[in-house]
Amino acid sequence: MPGLRNNRLLAGLGLSLLAGIAAAAPHFTATVQATSGTMNIPGQTDYQSGAGATPLTFSAASSQRENFGPGGMAQAEGSSAAFASAVPGALRVSAASGGVVQGIGSSNMSAQGGGGANASLDDAFTILASQCGNLAVCGNGAVGSLSFSIVAHGQIGGSGGPASGVGGQWTADFSLTTGSVPNPPLATSVAWHADHAISMSDNIVTSESWHDGFGTKTFTVSFVFGTPINLHMAASATSLAGASFIYGSNSAGFVTDLSHTLGWGGISGVTDAAGNAIGYSALGASGFNFAQPFTSPVPEPASLLMMGVGLLALLTLSRRRPGAARRP
Repeated sequence: MPGLRNNRLLAGLGLSLLAGIAAAAPHFTATVQATSGTMNIPGQTDYQSGAGATPLTFSAASSQRENFGPGGMAQAEGSSAAFASAVPGALRVSAASGGVVQGIGSSNMSAQGGGGANASLDDAFTILASQCGNLAVCGNGAVGSLSFSIVAHGQIGGSGGPASGVGGQWTADFSLTTGSVPNPPLATSVAWHADHAISMSDNIVTSESWHDGFGTKTFTVSFVFGTPINLHMAASATSLAGASFIYGSNSAGFVTDLSHTLGWGGISGVTDAAGNAIGYSALGASGFNFAQPFTSPVPEPASLLMMGVGLLALLTLSRRRPGAARRP
């Protein structure tokens, strides 16, 4: 009967609203740290950290310069920068570090920098059928199938001259669970991890390891209409660089960058218990629309961009400098 059917649909809508209210509150964390120094002068540490129910963005920077050698005509400078952002649907973390020693004389000197960034987010979203003609297959409590993706973009690498050491690592983690699903035809949870670490000495890679890499990752799971689906994202980036002066100028730099995001890639399809594709909504507890991919211009801080460009320029100049003295 039409009246009975309408009442059932209204009841289902009420349960959907209650399910949305019951979803876990979003939680964001972000931490950045930047250090620097020379052989004789330790630089200041810039450290910032936060956690809470609202999006977070932090940046840190540190630099230290020292003159040395005859008449102070030589210089050493260590520097670093870090950036972390946790917003609904995405994380960004970046770290850059460098050490430059240049001038004349024969005094030993060194410069170094180190940066680190961490971020995480927890959120939940509820899938509701926008039009459900049969509550048994797409109403609240019915089991469906969800296909979605996540996207990881970034870069890692560095360089240095003789008597230099550089390295860094990024990690990315994602997990999603759809809760208790009666007789699920597919898995009700997924987990993904990737990392890449590099260490270099005298511009030679001494160790490198990785597990998976950047790109788009797709998954399909069973879920229950009207029941919150919980997800967790975490990412980190570290960078270290140091250069020593031994009868000649030297420089080193390293950048670990996930500022191009570890983000939600959107939902590619939702099917009901009968395998039929249906219209749906997927609003998150944070207000993010999980039906769509995360899209936003890369907000990498200007200081980090300038530092990365500067490090590359210094490394290029150090390699091209004619008549540069070599380490014995």
